[in-house]
Amino acid sequence: MPQQQHQTAATNQPVVQVSGLGKEFRQGPIATLALQDISFSVMPGEFVSISGPSGCGKSSLLHILGLMDGYSSGDYLLAGLPTKSLGTDQRSQIRNQHIGFVFQAFNLIDSMTVFDNVALPLRHRGLPEKVVNEQVSASLQQVDMAHRLSFYPAQLSGGQQQRVAIARAIVGKPDLLLVDEPTGNLDSKNGDAVMALLTQLNRAGATIIMVTHDSRYSACAQRSLQLLDGKLVASVMREVA
Repeated sequence: MPQQQHQTAATNQPVVQVSGLGKEFRQGPIATLALQDISFSVMPGEFVSISGPSGCGKSSLLHILGLMDGYSSGDYLLAGLPTKSLGTDQRSQIRNQHIGFVFQAFNLIDSMTVFDNVALPLRHRGLPEKVVNEQVSASLQQVDMAHRLSFYPAQLSGGQQQRVAIARAIVGKPDLLLVDEPTGNLDSKNGDAVMALLTQLNRAGATIIMVTHDSRYSACAQRSLQLLDGKLVASVMREVA
């Protein structure tokens, strides 16, 4: 952990607090603003979607929230911790301890079994194998994939691979679950099943920020942040059944 103590999400403290966030890409003398003056907060237990047209900055914002990329201006507090001056090792450690990721392309390791894919973040923490076994088993049961623990990714359907990817994201009990186009590589039936699973996880207490281009799935979130040309143009609250 960084020397400044990282606080887990307290009841009255935002998990994510972004103020005036900007991201600039520079190629020689040419500067491109990917994000401009973005401000919002996400409280523990919220399910927030980020939507907007292709190239509007959705993925850039998610990468910043996941400490996979830096930002040019503004501030980002993760569970109260300022992130601007964190070093590479500090970012990696915080990601492992406090953030779970679900990607469109699943990002499973083909040479590893389902069990070992899900166990990976826990083994990076150096946890005893008994604890790893218990948490991986519980995580796979949550996503209804315990019966496939000895399978390899190539032996699974796309929907099953995404369930395993979700199990890997939640196995370490992160403060924040970041989800990038989770249904983008799935047919509508499997996409609906993955969204039902994410909704179930949120109802069980998970804090989720999800990038999606699909308005049907965006409506599953309690709040939708809408980006256009790198700017936050709307924040819409929804009644979720």
